[in-house]
Amino acid sequence: MKKVIINCARDIYLEKGYNNFSMRKVASCAGISATAIYRHFPDKESLLFNILLTGFRLFASYLKRCESESTAFKRLQKSSQEYMNFALEHPEFYEMMFMTSTQMTGLKNLNKKGADEMQATYLYHQQLVVDCDFKWHDIDQLTAAIWAFGHGLVSLYLVDKLPISEAEFITMYDTQINFYLLQL
Repeated sequence: MKKVIINCARDIYLEKGYNNFSMRKVASCAGISATAIYRHFPDKESLLFNILLTGFRLFASYLKRCESESTAFKRLQKSSQEYMNFALEHPEFYEMMFMTSTQMTGLKNLNKKGADEMQATYLYHQQLVVDCDFKWHDIDQLTAAIWAFGHGLVSLYLVDKLPISEAEFITMYDTQINFYLLQL
């Protein structure tokens, strides 16, 4: 039953978003009473956290596509492209993972398993930055700056602050990310 509840919750969250998500809707979808959910999840936050883990596991599958690139720099470029691809193909997960406050996503009481899932994606990116051996030596700052640059572009596009088509956005994103990385 737990898997059914998670699948229903994921579908409702992804279709309706946080503001229209309720335990009653999840229960109705799963064919159980609202109180029955609490036998499997102590609260709404815990249930949302399980959805978030699904998103991070999906995101990790996008990052795995980078492993076939021949150099660390090419893997870093590819990881930036896959970050964008994930955001465009799964905007609801992207919003939940990267654009929503921790209180709204179930991160407030992050457990060890979830922390490991999320930290793995950051550490993968950080290792690519280390492997590129850029002249900037503060790896934490540089990793955050590269992420913030790509995230800023994607987020502006997803909230309709860049009045361009998806094809134009993809071209602009790739051009700007590559230009930024080449300056490092």
